[in-house]
Amino acid sequence: MKRMFVALDLPLALRETIFSSPGFDKAAYSGVSWVKPENMHLTLKFLGDVREEAVISVAEALGKAASRHRPISVRYGGFGRFGRGRSAGAIWVGASERAGKLARLAEDIDDSLEGLGFQKEARQFSPHLTICRVREGSNLPVWEEIRPLFKDLQEDVLHEGFSLYESELTPMGPIYTRAGWFGFERG
Repeated sequence: MKRMFVALDLPLALRETIFSSPGFDKAAYSGVSWVKPENMHLTLKFLGDVREEAVISVAEALGKAASRHRPISVRYGGFGRFGRGRSAGAIWVGASERAGKLARLAEDIDDSLEGLGFQKEARQFSPHLTICRVREGSNLPVWEEIRPLFKDLQEDVLHEGFSLYESELTPMGPIYTRAGWFGFERG
């Protein structure tokens, strides 16, 4: 079994920009687990455990889905959190585009994989880049401290395809290995 997900890759420049805000120091925030810049991505669909023999069928379905879409320009900016009250849970950078293409892509991937036994997403697609998770019981006002560091982030990225990743969970954090890339229709 392979733990897998489908995601938009981010250019190195954007990943570096996110963590290079003036005054930003990851070490200053205990109780926070930061996403490694090399692991940052925009999840389109989490697959969970995939049988080895099913990976080829998954790749074929993703290739067909990609062929039905054109490149998508996404604006990364804005800032939010999952969680309530002082507990932030996870802090994220937003991802948006006006035409609804990103949501349609996620839905198409969802539909394409349903026939292979993958359950459709119950929640509405909410595109974002998780930048950190706040550990349970942390009493730090992390949200209020971190928000000003990211308020000016606005980056546009043209995505020309998406990737299928394998995720290996280790004590040092997840290791993501690209298992395939699927380009959008050009023209």
